[in-house]
Amino acid sequence: MSITNLDDLKRMRNSSAIQQRLEWLESRIFWIGELKRKDLIDNFGISIQQATSDIRLYQSIAPDNLKYDGNVKRYLKTESAIPIFNQSPEKWLSVSHQESKALRTIQCVKVNVIRSNIQADILMNISRAYYKCQPISILYQSSQKEPPKWFTICPHSIVETSIRLHIRGWHIEKRKYCDIVPNRIIEIRNISHTEWVGPEADIEWNTFIDIELIPSRQKMEFQRQVIERDYKMADGVLKISTRACLIYYQPSAMYLVDAVREHQGEPPEHNIGLAVKNWQELIKYVKD
Repeated sequence: MSITNLDDLKRMRNSSAIQQRLEWLESRIFWIGELKRKDLIDNFGISIQQATSDIRLYQSIAPDNLKYDGNVKRYLKTESAIPIFNQSPEKWLSVSHQESKALRTIQCVKVNVIRSNIQADILMNISRAYYKCQPISILYQSSQKEPPKWFTICPHSIVETSIRLHIRGWHIEKRKYCDIVPNRIIEIRNISHTEWVGPEADIEWNTFIDIELIPSRQKMEFQRQVIERDYKMADGVLKISTRACLIYYQPSAMYLVDAVREHQGEPPEHNIGLAVKNWQELIKYVKD
């Protein structure tokens, strides 16, 4: 069987395992610039014959992406190479730390961020409620000085932010969509006599707004140019499409909430190089 494209590959026996090896092979070519047959053998524990077959298969699909150099006895990336798989920097960094040190892959180390997580039993109940379209009654401890209260919610999404997870859903008693911190839930009870309200009517959830970031005016011109390159801005602006109800969390993660609230988009601290261009449009979403 002649394999010349990814559709042909998917029809092969054990196609998933083969594709995994070819994606890895290509990532070595694109991010390291070279590949040795031994790299495949060491990473996947396959035979010499299988490694040779994988390289030939990749060459049949992407013949212009790599060439064998007999002087250094390895395959090298060509100048005209175009990836056939997703080769984003984020993907490469996410898998690079999993590889053997013998492969000499640069390591990506994440700084641990303290964040409140979600308990397993809470997540189970939330997931089941959404799956069954069944509202749940929760005993909830707010951050205010008041005793825990029971209320009913229809959870439709779990949102991950830089500092915590929260649940987005319809609050039956308040008759509005709101955010709930899962670790403040003390107890959950299933109920069956209340109608389910899904995310379809959640206007702020279904509305997307661009957050427009620009270099701060507090910076010198050459610094502004550096910031534009750092964030790959187009015409000096970086646009981040965000659900309206989540707009608070994006500036918060970048320490720009006060810039929107109180400083006309400019950061109150000079070491922050970004400012919010459309702060007037966003201010209603980041109020206390």
